[in-house]
Amino acid sequence: MSRSMILAAVAAAALGGAALAPLAGAQSTPDIAQPAPSPAQQVTRTITVNGSGHSAAAADLAVLTLSVSTEGATPGEALDKNSAAMQAVIDALKSLGYGVTDIQTSGLGLNPSYDNSGPVSKLVGYQASNGVVLKVKDVSRLGEILDLTVKAGANRIDGLTFDVADKDAALSEARIAAMKDARAKAELMAGALGLTVGRPMTVTETWTSNQPVALQTRNAASVSVPIAAGQVGLEAQVSIVFELN
Repeated sequence: MSRSMILAAVAAAALGGAALAPLAGAQSTPDIAQPAPSPAQQVTRTITVNGSGHSAAAADLAVLTLSVSTEGATPGEALDKNSAAMQAVIDALKSLGYGVTDIQTSGLGLNPSYDNSGPVSKLVGYQASNGVVLKVKDVSRLGEILDLTVKAGANRIDGLTFDVADKDAALSEARIAAMKDARAKAELMAGALGLTVGRPMTVTETWTSNQPVALQTRNAASVSVPIAAGQVGLEAQVSIVFELN
């Protein structure tokens, strides 16, 4: 082999060795650190239930609506008769000790009256009406009041409603019963799922109502009227969101 060929082979080997050897001072690139995964947010489990509660209180207030209806051949005659009869009713009420602040006019009307028995309606007169609303604070005298006013000229009892003057205590009792009812429902449903009821998250009162006893009648008779006031029912409803454990 010639000397030039030997030198070429040596140079090629040297270059090949340099390509395969690691570079002096070279360092491996470290992996880029990844952020740690964030902890899963804790999910609060809840249950929403509705509850209702009832209570009753003795009626100590009555609102009585009376009216007088009269007829006359002319509008003036019907009104005159009506005014005289209503004044007698008001005077009778005042004689019992009920002042003008307890009596309020509820309506005044005047309408023509027709005879419709024939083929053509015929005007036969006029009908006047006038009503009063009386707030009775002593329900034990209600029968006496009805008897007296009917005898004085009131010929219609348009409404009688019993109520409770102070509902706060009875409504509080109904609200507590409603919340207990909601709690019992929540515990029943949670227990069926193998869970327990925790603290209440929100409490919302959705509805309250009193249920007065009402008497409606059309014609009043001139007799002593027995009245039983009884009790007035009250109701409360709530919606509660409970935490579940």
